[in-house]
This record gives sequence, structure tokens and C-alpha cells, in this order.
Amino acid sequence: VDAGQHTLIEGPNGSGKSSLLDMLTGDHPQAYDNELYLFGRRRGTGETVWEIKRLVGAISGRLHRDYRVGGSVEEVLLSGLYDSIGVYQKPEPSHRVRARAWLAWLGLGLEPSASFRELSFGEQRLILIARAAIKVPPLVVLDEPTSGLDPENRQRVLELVESLCSQQKSTVLMVTHRADERAFWRERIGGAILSLPLES
Repeated sequence: VDAGQHTLIEGPNGSGKSSLLDMLTGDHPQAYDNELYLFGRRRGTGETVWEIKRLVGAISGRLHRDYRVGGSVEEVLLSGLYDSIGVYQKPEPSHRVRARAWLAWLGLGLEPSASFRELSFGEQRLILIARAAIKVPPLVVLDEPTSGLDPENRQRVLELVESLCSQQKSTVLMVTHRADERAFWRERIGGAILSLPLES
């Protein structure tokens, strides 16, 4: 995948989509057993997981489930700048300005002080996608970002994905197993499609 080459990774459940993304984001031991290059450097040649995370923004169902730290919407967005679950340092004023700009861009009508835990599941997912993109990393990884969403919030997520792809600041990798999202990708994004077969 070249910089700017947005790619949809599709395949049935169990085909290895999430495992592939975990290797890219540094969360899978197979990343060191295979010849894998990320940002022009072979994995396992001395880089730290934190060096990789600094260059990648990610959202997955697992991250959504694991984001149990209490806090405001603003704090969740800010945590994307620090690659942490929760905020454990005093944010710079410019970081707060950036978080509030992203919140306004989402158009959810939420106050920065709104409790993340009290949001609907769909609103939480949108905030977490913005968290993945807030630092404008070279790579944004979206692992089935519409999973578990109702049709309205699913559509909002796809519109957000389209907007991220159109800004040409980050390369987007998105995983799906839905045929309708493949059609969306072809019609609205026009990026590459990687199909993973189910191993027999």
C-alpha cells in the first residue's frame, strides 16, 4: 500500500482481516515472524510499539469495548494525541483547540464536557473514529468501524470515512465483511480493494 492509496480489506469472518491489521499496528506476534515492512522499515529491526503507534490511528470493536476509562468527550479525543486510553498529562491549549474543532466537525451537538460513557453506542463510535484521526497520522486503520451500528449511525460513519479519505492527509485502511460497504468503497472512495479468502 502506497501513501495515499486508501484500501478496503474484505473477507468473511475468520479470513484474517483483523489479524492483518494487528500486525500493522504492532499488536500481533506474527509481525516479527514475517517479512513485514511498515513506513519503509522492516518490523522487528529495533523500533518500539510506541514509535509505530505514533504514526497510526486505529479504531476497532475491541478498542471500543476496552475504552472503559471515564471522562469527557474532549478527553477521549485528546487521548488520541497521546496514544493512550485516558489522558494522564496536562493537555496543551492547542490540543484542546484541536479536540474541540474535531468535535464541532462531527456535528453531533455535544459539549466537550459531555460524558463519553453516557453517549449512545453510535456516538461513541464516531468519537473514537475522530480520536483515531485527530493527530492526522500517516495511517488510519478502521477495523469494521460500522459493526454493531444501526443504519443511521452506520451511514454517518461511512460519511466520516469518505471525508477522511477525501482530505488526502492520511492513508485509510478499512476492514469490512459487508458487500454493501464494498459497493460504497467503489462508488465513493475509489480506492484499492484487497479480498482475503477464507482458508479451508
